[in-house]
Amino acid sequence: MSENWDAPLIVTTGVQLFESLFSNKPSRCRKVHRCGNAVLVFDEAQTLPSGLLSPCLEAMKCMNRDYGSTLVLCTATQPSFERNDDFPIGWKQEDVQSLLGETLERELKTNMRRVKVVRLPEHLSCSELVTHYGAAKERSSVLMIVNTTRHAQELYKSMRAVADDDSLYHLSARMVPKHRTLVLDDVRERLKEGKRVVLIATRVVEAGVDLSFPVVYRAQAGLDSLAQAAGRCNRHGEFSEGGTVYSFESADFPIPSRLKDMEAASTATRDVWKKGCDVFDDKVISSFFQLYYDNRKIQTNTWDECRVSSKCKVNMNSLNGFRTIQFKDLAEQFHMIPPGQREVVLVFGDEQEYILKELKKLESLPEFSRYPNRELRRKIAQYTIQVYDNEYNIMRQKGIMESYAEGSVEVVTDMKNVYDMNIGFLPMADYDSLHCN
Repeated sequence: MSENWDAPLIVTTGVQLFESLFSNKPSRCRKVHRCGNAVLVFDEAQTLPSGLLSPCLEAMKCMNRDYGSTLVLCTATQPSFERNDDFPIGWKQEDVQSLLGETLERELKTNMRRVKVVRLPEHLSCSELVTHYGAAKERSSVLMIVNTTRHAQELYKSMRAVADDDSLYHLSARMVPKHRTLVLDDVRERLKEGKRVVLIATRVVEAGVDLSFPVVYRAQAGLDSLAQAAGRCNRHGEFSEGGTVYSFESADFPIPSRLKDMEAASTATRDVWKKGCDVFDDKVISSFFQLYYDNRKIQTNTWDECRVSSKCKVNMNSLNGFRTIQFKDLAEQFHMIPPGQREVVLVFGDEQEYILKELKKLESLPEFSRYPNRELRRKIAQYTIQVYDNEYNIMRQKGIMESYAEGSVEVVTDMKNVYDMNIGFLPMADYDSLHCN
């Protein structure tokens, strides 16, 4: 059922959906017919990657126009997907409607306003950010969200100056899913008991995580990211005086140049701040997305970095028109998550011995029987993270990984020097110094 989507209700990810629609492999394509005559609900619609925005929107239009499906876009910050001269890939104005209606939308936004947003004018280093928090009359629980894992790890180390070890937590994609779950369970329990929590996190905390803090700091990125951060502040309206969200720019960890979409979003946010308006007003959010998409237009070849659309053209003059579509090239180039990362397994705790024992047991079987069953795969997935190719190569060179299941499962054997139970996977550039110590 999960492989064929043979069910009335399917919950999946945007990555799975779009990469299946643009795939040429039967294993992925055999389920996409279920998207016809269906209601497709896209949660957090603003997260569609700007570099693939054109083919993504065209695929969505195709499902609606040619296959009778209804599209529902859910988000707290509705992107500007209406067509105009500067944005020709969008929908016509008459093709889009609000499910709630403008009046109810305005009432909801007014009634659900639970925070005030304060922009800190100066660029702050990790130590200055700690000082700003430490200067508060009452050091309440706080959530600090930054843009990169390295920034989060360094800020965590700096925050030890003003936070007790039992109240300080870190959360990022450099931690395996099982570790993140344990941290979130602890954080929720402490918040529930009224104990202080200082949580340093990356964007992983902004999607599907139900946490509520009286104070949130957010390193500048897009206005949509600021709204997501605000959603973790006074989330349930439990703080009578409201919550406070501080927006700041980092002095020592600027947005890396490789993150061009985030860089463009940050520039658009900076332009919005200059106008001195309510940053969560609908018109301001619409203006932000227009600026953001305009910033990315030239960088991404009109929102199509891999020129996917050019490989989808049907030659109507040919008797075999669809054979002119470059399906193989299309599938190889359409990636919602950019290539250049590898999956590795970092096992700790009670299940470490069990998982390694089961993997080694499989190695004694015939070649076609060496792949983990579903139960074992699910356990392994709880201890799997993505690392960059260069980090993977360093671990290979150091001989600290073992391969199982015909190389499809890579297990790190040197957990002590590679993984920290506070901040997760450590930068591989530091491996030699850690190993010597």
